[in-house]
Amino acid sequence: MKRLISVLAVMMVLCVPAFALSDSEYLRMKKNSDFARADRELTKAYNEAKSVMSRSDFEAFKKDQRDWIARDRDVRAETFMEDGYSRVEAYTMATLERAEGIRARIEVIEQGLIDVRDIDEAYFDNGKDLYLYLSLYSYSDMTFTVSLSRHETKIELDGTYDYDSKTMTAYDGEMRAVLTFKDADTVNVRANDALRRNFSVDPSGTYKRHYGK
Repeated sequence: MKRLISVLAVMMVLCVPAFALSDSEYLRMKKNSDFARADRELTKAYNEAKSVMSRSDFEAFKKDQRDWIARDRDVRAETFMEDGYSRVEAYTMATLERAEGIRARIEVIEQGLIDVRDIDEAYFDNGKDLYLYLSLYSYSDMTFTVSLSRHETKIELDGTYDYDSKTMTAYDGEMRAVLTFKDADTVNVRANDALRRNFSVDPSGTYKRHYGK
């Protein structure tokens, strides 16, 4: 199945550009109104994260933010420049994207969908040798990979979360599943006929959070 790859995942495997943003250039860029506005949005998002995260989570987030400034910001800006944007436009877009990503993480915490610390290790087990694995691979639009596993059988679907209904719709072609979150530790899965046929068992049911592999 064709999978989207998150910006963050790409950053982990690329090298730092040769022409990284220096402190002096950053100060010069702040004289540009668009970049200055983006920088203010990032600062605001960072402060909002501090207000909702636990102390330990925020310490981890601070390290992530330092890494973004030291490396990932330049990597992302370079991809925009390769598409023809100017240097200041590229860094403006990368900064706005980072601010939006932080706000999406804040929404995850406030909605109580999944603990951000474990968002790529969120297993649910309904007691029938069935496992549901959720992996958030794009913070900007809250897009998930939903994996259903049973012994050697595994099916992966793309899922998007709806905050209003607290449901996630996951699909791949005709296969479809609706995940309804009762709280951070319980989710109900309702699979359609196509998914049941391909999975060779009905994965519908209530799944409980399973900490650890």
